[in-house]
Parts: sequence; C-alpha cells; structure tokens
Amino acid sequence: MKDGFKLAMVAALFVLIGGCSKTPVYTSVYQEQLYEVDGSDSDWKGKMYYDQDAKMMYGLANTADELLVKLKVTDQTATRKILATGMTLWIDTVGKKKKQFGLTFPVKSDRNMQTSAGMSKNNRPAGQAGAGRGGMELAMLNQNFIAGLAPVKLTGFYGEKDETVQDFNFTGIGINAMIQVTEESLIYEVSIPLNLLFKNPGNWLNDPEKNFSYGFETGYIDMASRGGGPGGMGGGMQGGMGGRGSGGGGRGGSGGPPGNAGGGDMNDRMAEMQSMSTPDKVWIKKACLASGSN
Repeated sequence: MKDGFKLAMVAALFVLIGGCSKTPVYTSVYQEQLYEVDGSDSDWKGKMYYDQDAKMMYGLANTADELLVKLKVTDQTATRKILATGMTLWIDTVGKKKKQFGLTFPVKSDRNMQTSAGMSKNNRPAGQAGAGRGGMELAMLNQNFIAGLAPVKLTGFYGEKDETVQDFNFTGIGINAMIQVTEESLIYEVSIPLNLLFKNPGNWLNDPEKNFSYGFETGYIDMASRGGGPGGMGGGMQGGMGGRGSGGGGRGGSGGPPGNAGGGDMNDRMAEMQSMSTPDKVWIKKACLASGSN
C-alpha cells in the first residue's frame, strides 16, 4: 500500500514538472489591412507584451507575405540606450533562441549617441522639454529615419555567417525598418518578407506546431575602455551621453555646467551608466504565425 502511494506521488510529481516546463507559444496576430511601417500606432492590430527588465513592450503580427515586429518603449533610459548603442532583432526558425537571422537597427553611431544625450532630462533647462540642441538633433534623427537614410545591418540573410550593411532602412529587398521618437516614447517597427525567413511560408501560416524564436538585444558601452565617470557616459566620447572629458560633466553633448555631473542627480547618472554598460536581452522562445482563416 505504501509502495503504491509512493509511486502515485512520484507520477504526480513528474506530471507537475512536465506541466511547469512547457513553454507557452506566442501566436502572431493576422494583419488583414495594409500595414505601413511608419513608426505610428494607428494601424497596429497585434497584441503587445511588456518585459519588466528591459522596459520594452513588444508585439508580433503577420500578413500572408510579411512578418511584422513592433516595439514601444516609454522609459527614457531604455530609449536612450537603444539609440546610443543600437539594437538587433534576432529570429531563429528552429525555435532554439539561436542567432540565425539578425537585423541591427538602429546601428550604433556617434551621432545617435549625441542625440540620445540631448534627450536626457538632466541635460535640459528646467521646464523646457526637448529644448535646445538635443531637440533639434532628435527632429533631425526622426527625419533621417522617415527619409530612409539610416543604415541597417543584416546578418544571415545572404548566407549563414554573412553580415551586410544596407545604407537605407527601406532596403529594397522588402525588409523595412522605422523608428520614431517623441518626448513620450520610442516606436520601432520592422517588416520582413516571410520568404526570406521560411521555406514554404504557406506551411508556416497553416501549422501552429511550426514554431520559431525571436528576440531583441541592445548594444552596450564599455565604460572601462571609455574612462567613464559620473559626469559623462564615457570619457573621451565626444558629445556622447552627457559630456566630453573624464568625468566632470564637461562641455560635449548637451551636458550641464562643469562639475555638477551633467546637471542631474549623481545617483541617477550612476544608475544610467550601469544600465548602459550591459546589453538588454528579450527572447520569445516559441512563436507561431497566424493564418488569415482563423
């Protein structure tokens, strides 16, 4: 009797473990109407999920021909990190969180670092949202994206280990990417033709058992090599993240007066520096496409 009870308990434990370890599948939402990658919320029909650690909302949709990926970020530090260090969208059609296909957008650049520095509340005069040079650079950055003049790095689309930099975020091969940034949020959108990712895309549209992984990974700033200090997000980085020089809140970027850590609270500066020094990663291990017939 006791042996039978023990066997029953062991069997129940295995069932419980098996149930807890089952990975949920995130089903895409089918986008019936024409979708325009324009950095707005107006025509998005997909669901959005929030990642607390990365402070990002992410969503997935598809048409019969395209995969659509969206991010919305309302946290200022997370927004600045994406602009300053770049971000890569990874897709693995085997569903193992491997880096099979990658789209890096935005690409890390000194200009984006300068723009992100100007967005900081610590770098604005009191009561002046988006004031001065930072606001002008942000407007220019948005216009650059709209004009399709921002570079995109593609990984794996032309071969397993191939990396190709496209000069335009509307690539000409069907991959389109857009970012628009306001005082309140950063909106990121990407469309990728299904036939660049999947063999026989129609089979993926009609089979919920066919799962893939996708994820986002930001870049980071190596503070040690930059000589970063509290006054600027990396000494020697001209105009980058709040100052130029080794840590007194110097003259570059949109920094504040010398000696006051760029015009903001020291603890906030240190927390942001810590955030910038490590990449943020969000992975959705199992996702499937939606069929228009559902």
